[in-house]
Amino acid sequence: MANEIEKTVDVELNDGRTIQIIVRKPSNAVMSAAQRKGALVWTQCIQEGVMTKKELEKVLEDRGIWTKANILKEISELEKKLYLSRGVTLKTSEGKKIAIQMRRKRIELRDLLAEKVSLEQNTAESLSDNAKFDYIVSQCTFDINELPVYNSIDDYSNRSDDPIAFAAASALAT
Repeated sequence: MANEIEKTVDVELNDGRTIQIIVRKPSNAVMSAAQRKGALVWTQCIQEGVMTKKELEKVLEDRGIWTKANILKEISELEKKLYLSRGVTLKTSEGKKIAIQMRRKRIELRDLLAEKVSLEQNTAESLSDNAKFDYIVSQCTFDINELPVYNSIDDYSNRSDDPIAFAAASALAT
């Protein structure tokens, strides 16, 4: 939807019927209102003690959960060991052993990153971004008669699990 002003989307409802909705590119006014909504949610989160991404990262480091720097250093050392040994005769079995260690460390890093991303979903920034996006979807989704599908952001939130909401959010996300 990058260059399109609006997109018509076919939505299959739970009862098997198919309807069409129109998803419009957000106007500057909608974007501005979404920014304000996101700022309000962020402020409310901070007031309620929800962590920011930086605070979360510090907590994870302090508790020894987030050790990305150590893993990256270990991977780098293994890469150097493998790379620098090219001029020297290195047994194939030794090279294979180093490559397997590198692979294990990369998997460990991937798992750590996945865990961190999962935890970041509950930070003030992520909740703020979600509120902005929800506002945009609530304001940019119309039925085929060009009437708003949602009366408010609360209406969208209450119906966010239905196929229309999913289709509209997917169309806007692209």
